[in-house]
Amino acid sequence: MTEQEHTGYLVTAQPLGKFTIDRTQREYLRLINLINNGTFKGAFVQPEPAQPEVDIVALEEEEKYPPFFPAVHLDLLGRIIFENTLFLRLFDPEREFEDKHFFDMLFSPRMLTLMGGFYLKTMSIPVRRFLERTKEFAQQQHKLHEDYIAIKAHLLQQDSFTAVLSDLFLSRATQSSMQHEETTYHIETACPFTDTFRLSFEIVERLPLRTVEDYRVAFVPTNNATKAALILLRLEDEEDYRAVINSSEDMQLLYLLAVLRTIQEGLTKQKGKKDWSWHPEAFMKKIDSLITEEVKHNGNNPLEGIKRQLTWALTQLLLSNVERQEGMLTMLNKFTEPIPYAHAFLAQDRSPRATTETPSAPLPPPSI
Repeated sequence: MTEQEHTGYLVTAQPLGKFTIDRTQREYLRLINLINNGTFKGAFVQPEPAQPEVDIVALEEEEKYPPFFPAVHLDLLGRIIFENTLFLRLFDPEREFEDKHFFDMLFSPRMLTLMGGFYLKTMSIPVRRFLERTKEFAQQQHKLHEDYIAIKAHLLQQDSFTAVLSDLFLSRATQSSMQHEETTYHIETACPFTDTFRLSFEIVERLPLRTVEDYRVAFVPTNNATKAALILLRLEDEEDYRAVINSSEDMQLLYLLAVLRTIQEGLTKQKGKKDWSWHPEAFMKKIDSLITEEVKHNGNNPLEGIKRQLTWALTQLLLSNVERQEGMLTMLNKFTEPIPYAHAFLAQDRSPRATTETPSAPLPPPSI
């Protein structure tokens, strides 16, 4: 308005969802910095609002797991709004849980079988937390009230949910008794690469902050073999995996070396700010490029040098996973079946038990 005259409209696009809000905020801060530094003198961006005393972004990052862990995202009422690639591959290949409620998934025959059965005390934890965080939606004036009523009616039709509900009522569960409980459950599923072991996970629910419109349930691997399998599944979907199949022997062995080093790096990844954005595909591309450059400047017989490095890297990897050496080798053999030279190299007896000499003059591991 100019005095009493209407001169136009202000249109605002409101971002929805944590991912979009984060990206928008990041770009917003970048523009402010550009203007403050004089890059775009005379441009205008609204000033950044005063930051809360608690750094919400930092708190969020500390609770995030690496993206190669299977995960689902839920809305505030517990409905599944996103399943990542590895969750779909391992737990929902038919997409039967898509757009369903979290308890539809958790109490499904498939998931209960993988968790070893239905245990009231274990299942009471997520139900109690769900009841606690949704009780405000029961108020008629709340914007989610109608959705809450529909979800409530749906859950009361589930035998498993009502069994837990009855147990909670009989045990007189209180809010104070759940303050220090961890929302975790153990689950195992078949490994796509081998029958030697099963993939093992803890299901960890990250409770939402007040400012977050969705929250994650992460399937956190409990051992290195499971982590390695997740990394191989991600790499298997890459174009580089298909492209190397018809390449030369040295290129195939270089690719295998990059895979081993990617696995070694991936085994160190946990929850938190330093690791949550680590992608095996991006690391693989970077390490592959560095290894290729190293080989170009490494003597007159690069192929033998690559093989020595492979023996070194493979031995290190297997020593870090002594309990599942056979399974790890079987998994790598399955992964390299379409890559003949890499597969032939792994088919040799190169386990740590058979490796008696240290590779001579190994290439130094690249620093990245």
